[in-house]
Amino acid sequence: MANSNSGRSRTEMRKKRRQPLHYGANILTDADAPPRPCRIADVSESGVQVILQTEDELPPRFTLLLAATGGASRRCRLVWRRGSVVGAVFEQD
Repeated sequence: MANSNSGRSRTEMRKKRRQPLHYGANILTDADAPPRPCRIADVSESGVQVILQTEDELPPRFTLLLAATGGASRRCRLVWRRGSVVGAVFEQD
């Protein structure tokens, strides 16, 4: 039986093209918790793939802090998780 997606990679099926990026960032889960260090693995207009330092619990919504001062940030919604790697979409402000 032939697979209708044969010959196409998962990346090609994305709506927005992802750009590899190896950038240190932080995740803020709530105002009372300290930021959690992470690394951005890739990013697109609509979402991001993040590598966490630990496999601790992550809430369905969080803020990705792109700058150490917190001046650049994006609200995110968790879409999938495989161990310490997560995928999230950017929420509209």
